[in-house]
Amino acid sequence: MGLPKTNLITLFILVALLHLAAIAAASEPIPSFNITGFNEKTDATPFAFVGSDPSYPSIDDKALQLTRDTYDKNDTHDYTVFHNKSGRAMYNKSFKLWHDNLNDDAILASFNSTFVINLWHDNLNWKAGHGLAFLIAPNVSIPEASYGQWMGLSNGTTDGNRANQIVAIEFDTKQDGAFDPDDNHVGLNINSIRSNKTIPLSNFSIQLSPPNAISYSVWVQYDGKSKLMEVYMVKEGDPKPDTPLLNETINLKDHVNQESYFGFSASTGDPEIQFNCVLKWSLAVENFPKKKDWMWLKVGAPAVLVLILFVVGIGVVYMKKKRRTSFEESDMLGTLKRLPGMPREFRCILIFTTYMMRKLD
Repeated sequence: MGLPKTNLITLFILVALLHLAAIAAASEPIPSFNITGFNEKTDATPFAFVGSDPSYPSIDDKALQLTRDTYDKNDTHDYTVFHNKSGRAMYNKSFKLWHDNLNDDAILASFNSTFVINLWHDNLNWKAGHGLAFLIAPNVSIPEASYGQWMGLSNGTTDGNRANQIVAIEFDTKQDGAFDPDDNHVGLNINSIRSNKTIPLSNFSIQLSPPNAISYSVWVQYDGKSKLMEVYMVKEGDPKPDTPLLNETINLKDHVNQESYFGFSASTGDPEIQFNCVLKWSLAVENFPKKKDWMWLKVGAPAVLVLILFVVGIGVVYMKKKRRTSFEESDMLGTLKRLPGMPREFRCILIFTTYMMRKLD
């Protein structure tokens, strides 16, 4: 036996309201991308390329080339075109990395980035330098004169300034002063090329810029709850290690802009030069649910209320009409039955017809 029409309509309205509420409360999907081989025609659009070389950074040979990576074919011994260059390739979309809670305790976004890098120098003619960095920055620009030891992160004037609002994982191939342990290390940098923590890579059988090019897979993970930054690194094709080679607790809210950009930077020096390439890159950043926007309810509530009242009114009228019809039919049946000479068979047919009409109703 089906539900009355009024109940069905009311049920439909309630289901529709619940559906709208669910849409309003739903959060957006996690912002992410995965580039397994860069294509200069299709993958250049999402990036901002800035650097001291007018032709680099760029996408070439299926990789992000952060500094010049090809010889001058007319003069293969002119290495000056490689000297003192810096570049940044930034994903041209910002990500919200934290927001304040009501109790003044910021909620930080977790993120996970995996990439493959390839640093190479001509062992016979070049001195390796200076390095490449995975970077979180407030914008897609690059400081002037950020070549050499500055690795595209800062310069002699801005280095160490809290206004830089950068956090980077450096892959350093040149020892610059006592603050670098050697010329083959990874470091966590905050607003400066002077790392807050460094890890020499020789103990892990990793040579960042070898004479025979080697590609390395890197995982940079950040847990927004524990505020733990972890870095894993192996030769490309090897499984991810169980233990990170660098881990450090860092509250990103204290150092980066709320809306920040992810990307890479690199530099060469004089005479230190090398090719600085990113072959693959994936990034996933935890998304904060949008604040529930109940404007649709404020705007639509009067219309919904009128509709509900209209349906209820129709139901009331319908029930009253049904009762009146039932009463009239009953009254008419009693009158007919009381008429003199009414055949018994006709009374039975009348009763049966009335019953069927009620069933169909």
